[in-house]
Amino acid sequence: MPEGFKIDTSEILELGNDFQRAGGRVGREVAAVVRKTTTAVERSAERNAPVGETGDLKRGIQQEIKGSGRGAEITGNVFSDVPYARFVEEGTSRNRPQPWLGPAVNEHEDAFNRSIEKIIEGALDE
Repeated sequence: MPEGFKIDTSEILELGNDFQRAGGRVGREVAAVVRKTTTAVERSAERNAPVGETGDLKRGIQQEIKGSGRGAEITGNVFSDVPYARFVEEGTSRNRPQPWLGPAVNEHEDAFNRSIEKIIEGALDE
Protein backbone atom coordinates (compact mmCIF):
# COMPACT_ATOMS: atom_id res chain seq x y z
CA MET A 1 0.00 0.00 0.00
CA PRO A 2 1.39 3.49 -0.89
CA GLU A 3 2.60 5.49 2.05
CA GLY A 4 1.03 8.88 1.12
CA PHE A 5 2.33 12.11 2.55
CA LYS A 6 2.32 14.00 5.79
CA ILE A 7 1.88 17.74 6.30
CA ASP A 8 3.31 19.25 9.45
CA THR A 9 1.09 22.17 10.45
CA SER A 10 2.70 22.73 13.85
CA GLU A 11 4.47 25.90 12.72
CA ILE A 12 1.29 27.31 11.25
CA LEU A 13 -0.58 26.53 14.46
CA GLU A 14 2.21 28.15 16.50
CA LEU A 15 2.05 31.26 14.29
CA GLY A 16 -1.69 31.42 14.90
CA ASN A 17 -1.07 31.15 18.64
CA ASP A 18 1.54 33.92 18.44
CA PHE A 19 -0.93 36.21 16.71
CA GLN A 20 -3.59 35.38 19.26
CA ARG A 21 -1.26 36.22 22.15
CA ALA A 22 -0.14 39.45 20.48
CA GLY A 23 -3.64 40.35 19.30
CA GLY A 24 -4.48 42.87 22.03
CA ARG A 25 -1.17 44.67 21.73
CA VAL A 26 -1.28 44.62 17.93
CA GLY A 27 -4.82 46.00 17.93
CA ARG A 28 -3.84 48.84 20.27
CA GLU A 29 -0.74 49.67 18.21
CA VAL A 30 -2.64 49.62 14.91
CA ALA A 31 -5.37 51.82 16.42
CA ALA A 32 -2.75 54.33 17.55
CA VAL A 33 -1.22 54.43 14.05
CA VAL A 34 -4.66 54.90 12.45
CA ARG A 35 -5.51 57.75 14.85
CA LYS A 36 -2.11 59.44 14.38
CA THR A 37 -2.25 59.13 10.57
CA THR A 38 -5.85 60.32 10.38
CA THR A 39 -4.94 63.44 12.36
CA ALA A 40 -1.89 64.04 10.15
CA VAL A 41 -4.00 63.68 6.98
CA GLU A 42 -6.60 66.07 8.40
CA ARG A 43 -3.93 68.71 9.10
CA SER A 44 -2.41 68.30 5.63
CA ALA A 45 -5.84 68.53 4.00
CA GLU A 46 -6.52 71.75 5.89
CA ARG A 47 -3.18 73.13 4.72
CA ASN A 48 -3.86 72.05 1.11
CA ALA A 49 -7.48 73.19 0.85
CA PRO A 50 -8.06 76.19 -1.37
CA VAL A 51 -9.81 79.03 0.39
CA GLY A 52 -12.67 80.49 -1.60
CA GLU A 53 -14.96 83.37 -0.75
CA THR A 54 -16.36 81.72 2.38
CA GLY A 55 -13.58 79.39 3.55
CA ASP A 56 -16.23 76.77 4.23
CA LEU A 57 -14.34 73.93 2.51
CA LYS A 58 -11.31 74.35 4.75
CA ARG A 59 -13.39 74.97 7.88
CA GLY A 60 -15.49 71.89 7.10
CA ILE A 61 -12.57 69.45 7.09
CA GLN A 62 -12.86 66.93 9.89
CA GLN A 63 -11.98 63.40 10.86
CA GLU A 64 -13.96 60.43 12.08
CA ILE A 65 -12.59 57.26 13.66
CA LYS A 66 -14.79 54.17 13.60
CA GLY A 67 -13.92 51.14 15.68
CA SER A 68 -11.42 50.71 18.47
CA GLY A 69 -8.87 48.34 17.00
CA ARG A 70 -9.81 45.76 19.63
CA GLY A 71 -12.20 44.07 17.26
CA ALA A 72 -11.75 43.33 13.62
CA GLU A 73 -11.72 46.87 12.31
CA ILE A 74 -10.70 50.47 12.82
CA THR A 75 -11.18 53.09 10.14
CA GLY A 76 -10.04 56.69 9.94
CA ASN A 77 -11.90 59.03 7.60
CA VAL A 78 -11.02 62.60 6.64
CA PHE A 79 -13.58 64.66 4.76
CA SER A 80 -15.17 68.06 4.38
CA ASP A 81 -18.84 68.37 5.12
CA VAL A 82 -19.48 70.90 2.37
CA PRO A 83 -21.45 69.46 -0.55
CA TYR A 84 -19.06 70.76 -3.20
CA ALA A 85 -15.85 69.30 -1.68
CA ARG A 86 -15.63 66.56 -4.30
CA PHE A 87 -16.03 69.04 -7.15
CA VAL A 88 -13.13 71.11 -5.85
CA GLU A 89 -10.97 67.99 -5.46
CA GLU A 90 -11.79 66.46 -8.85
CA GLY A 91 -12.81 69.49 -10.88
CA THR A 92 -15.80 69.90 -13.16
CA SER A 93 -16.31 70.66 -16.83
CA ARG A 94 -16.02 74.36 -15.90
CA ASN A 95 -13.45 74.33 -13.10
CA ARG A 96 -10.00 72.77 -12.93
CA PRO A 97 -9.31 70.28 -10.13
CA GLN A 98 -7.78 71.68 -6.95
CA PRO A 99 -6.78 68.51 -5.12
CA TRP A 100 -6.54 68.93 -1.37
CA LEU A 101 -7.46 65.53 0.10
CA GLY A 102 -5.70 63.13 -2.29
CA PRO A 103 -2.32 64.81 -1.83
CA ALA A 104 -2.85 64.79 1.95
CA VAL A 105 -3.44 61.03 1.91
CA ASN A 106 -0.45 60.45 -0.40
CA GLU A 107 1.79 62.50 1.88
CA HIS A 108 1.24 60.10 4.79
CA GLU A 109 0.71 56.78 3.00
CA ASP A 110 4.31 55.54 3.11
CA ALA A 111 4.76 56.33 6.81
CA PHE A 112 1.46 54.60 7.59
CA ASN A 113 2.48 51.48 5.66
CA ARG A 114 5.91 51.38 7.33
CA SER A 115 4.31 51.67 10.77
CA ILE A 116 1.88 48.84 10.09
CA GLU A 117 4.66 46.65 8.68
CA LYS A 118 6.72 47.28 11.82
CA ILE A 119 3.80 46.21 14.03
CA ILE A 120 3.29 43.02 12.00
CA GLU A 121 7.00 42.21 12.06
CA GLY A 122 7.05 42.73 15.82
CA ALA A 123 4.13 40.35 16.24
CA LEU A 124 5.85 37.73 14.09
CA ASP A 125 9.09 38.03 16.09
CA GLU A 126 7.39 37.27 19.41
